[in-house]
Amino acid sequence: GKLGGKGKVKLSSEDLAAMEQELAAEIEVTGGYAKPDWRNLFVIQLAVFPYTLCKWCYKQYQWYMKYAVRREEYTGEDAEYMTRAVLRISEARWQHVPEQKRAELTARKLWVKDNMVRFRREMIHSRRR
Repeated sequence: GKLGGKGKVKLSSEDLAAMEQELAAEIEVTGGYAKPDWRNLFVIQLAVFPYTLCKWCYKQYQWYMKYAVRREEYTGEDAEYMTRAVLRISEARWQHVPEQKRAELTARKLWVKDNMVRFRREMIHSRRR
């Protein structure tokens, strides 16, 4: 670009377009601003709904049998899910939490009521300082 008044750089529209494309390639956009995907079309989702429903029901059945009937300990991924659920954090937001903090929160077993009460007291106490 050329230097304009007061040391500002003036960029041509081609330079701006090239920079914009370069940034778009580098940045991963998630959430409501993500790039459109054909799998998100309503018609496609409607067509695969029976499969999705069966898959969801099967997972719910597995979860119930594993943790309610057999009373097994939560595995790593399931423990993270339970932690996210009690903290009401979306999966996308959870991915932005540092790995060490995620491990620390999961290790505290916050899905156990007493642990969650203790955690909330600690959070309230630390905010008052």
